[in-house]
Amino acid sequence: RNEVKRHKPRPNAQVNAYWMCDAGRHNFDYYGREDRIAQPELRNGGGLQAAPRGDALSAIAGRLRDVAGDKLAGLGSAQCTCEDNYALRLLVEQLGGKTMAVRDTHKGNAEKLLAFEIEAEKAPNSRGALAAMGLRALGSGALCEAIEAGKIEAVIALGNELNVPLSERERAALSKLKFILVLDSWRSDLAGMAHALLPAANYSEKEGTFVNSAGRVQHVHQCVLPEGGQAASEWIWLKRVSDELEGCWDFASPGKLFEALAEREPVFAGLDYAAIGDAGRMMND
Repeated sequence: RNEVKRHKPRPNAQVNAYWMCDAGRHNFDYYGREDRIAQPELRNGGGLQAAPRGDALSAIAGRLRDVAGDKLAGLGSAQCTCEDNYALRLLVEQLGGKTMAVRDTHKGNAEKLLAFEIEAEKAPNSRGALAAMGLRALGSGALCEAIEAGKIEAVIALGNELNVPLSERERAALSKLKFILVLDSWRSDLAGMAHALLPAANYSEKEGTFVNSAGRVQHVHQCVLPEGGQAASEWIWLKRVSDELEGCWDFASPGKLFEALAEREPVFAGLDYAAIGDAGRMMND
């Protein structure tokens, strides 16, 4: 019925055998949340209001043209696929931006047990997001500093970080911007700061790749259709914005984006999207 009822582990002798933690198995209640972002929205006066897709994309392109160049930055997400983050990087670069960051979002408690270790860092794609964005370390500190110094006037940000509120510094810095475009699935701190909001697919609704903490590249497969009709993978929305800005991307699938990423970033060099398979493939050192 196009609903997620439970999570099950994908058996993988290289990762988890057939095991899955209880928190991961049962943490799916957010699928039925009533605050799902269902269509594009634009800020009009004090609040965000629904807008037709064409009108939203046209307005977004217009605002980005006004701040294009090195005053534009990209804020990636370790909750999104490698392909989504790389598409963000490409759009920022298309417009002349050079500043990138990936939020350091989800810390818990580390615990070593007999057979395995529970890591403090909980985000599913920290290594992949950093590699796709051409970065070495998580954190928004440098981006906040650039905004505070008046060097950045606009940010395109990926979300899907429901459990990670903005820090006081992040909120204060983002409030100084002339324009914020956010791609998110549900209402969040970050989505609430947006001047324009695009409805993103969550990980059960998309195709792409994640990289685990050991450096293993693995597929995520779409298992349900996006809720609300207009939600789409972040890379699809970013391509639509690029098209509106006379971009010439020829990426028609996550596989094509991954192929371009593998040609550019040495850690992915030689990896073939189709050959990753269910067991995954290791990144290069």
